[in-house]
Amino acid sequence: MKKVHYHKELSIYKDLVMFIIFLSVTIFLILDNNLDYTIILISVAVVIISLYSSLGGIFLLYKKTKCKSKGNSYEGRITGKIGINTLKKGYYYKLKVLYKNGKVITPLIASKYINNLKSKKCSVYEYNDMTYVDDYHLCNIGEKAVEISIIE
Repeated sequence: MKKVHYHKELSIYKDLVMFIIFLSVTIFLILDNNLDYTIILISVAVVIISLYSSLGGIFLLYKKTKCKSKGNSYEGRITGKIGINTLKKGYYYKLKVLYKNGKVITPLIASKYINNLKSKKCSVYEYNDMTYVDDYHLCNIGEKAVEISIIE
């Protein structure tokens, strides 16, 4: 069965590898007394950016685990999508989902998943002040995808 993955869930491992590699490079440059500050500054910048990005993915996985294991489940309905074009990564959407306790906007999802949704139904898991949307239904081969209107 095909599963929808958020962009942060997929990129967390790449970001962690980048963090480890550039942290190692930074430590090596400092210990080697190679005081070319430009290279060290670039390396430190990449370390900070990759750490920030990987922490976002780690928090999303934490939220998924907490909400699905301890939270309440509600039926949600997708009411629209917000398109975002990234430079190298392609086209992504954020979904606007309506459920019993209000509305929520999802993290980035690749357009290949959004363009293959079978229905507008999904599940919204809520725990304390955290929400996580999951259980999307993807089309099988030969099935027609549902049309979701673009908002904003």
